[in-house]
Amino acid sequence: MKRLKKRMLANSGFSYVITSILMICVLLIGVAVFEVVRLYIQAGAVRDKFEDSIISMCVENYSEMYQPIRESHAASYRYNGFRWVNSSKANERYIRTYLSRAMNAGEIMQCEIVSVSFTVEPAALAPSDTDSAQKYAVSGTLVVRIPYRFAWESMPPIEMSLDVRSQWQAQF
Repeated sequence: MKRLKKRMLANSGFSYVITSILMICVLLIGVAVFEVVRLYIQAGAVRDKFEDSIISMCVENYSEMYQPIRESHAASYRYNGFRWVNSSKANERYIRTYLSRAMNAGEIMQCEIVSVSFTVEPAALAPSDTDSAQKYAVSGTLVVRIPYRFAWESMPPIEMSLDVRSQWQAQF
């Protein structure tokens, strides 16, 4: 470091070269930081829309759960005349349609949805203890691919896995 300082002070033309190289390095570090921040903002926007779609799907199933509350349990089961069957309307097409509408509206940009998977956990049928019983929940995982650019070149896209869980329970 002392040699570099002595060299910079000895040669007045050399300091311009070092200063410009240092400025380019600082610029590259700044670009890298801003690109990482952009990736986190985009992943956050996609996660929020995915969470909205899961919550919306739970709300769509509210009518299926409200009807059996009179029977002392809130679940997505319906008696079809012979036995109790799960009547949840949860499907992947609903989530993909919700996310594609968000992409078309410009709320989610510059990303590609690789896969959507979710599981619907129905509530327990007539539980003895409603506080500790399993509640109706939808858990989902979304894998999204976001393009990444650094130093004037396109890098391979980054794949992120986003996990969301929504749970519904009767409040009375």
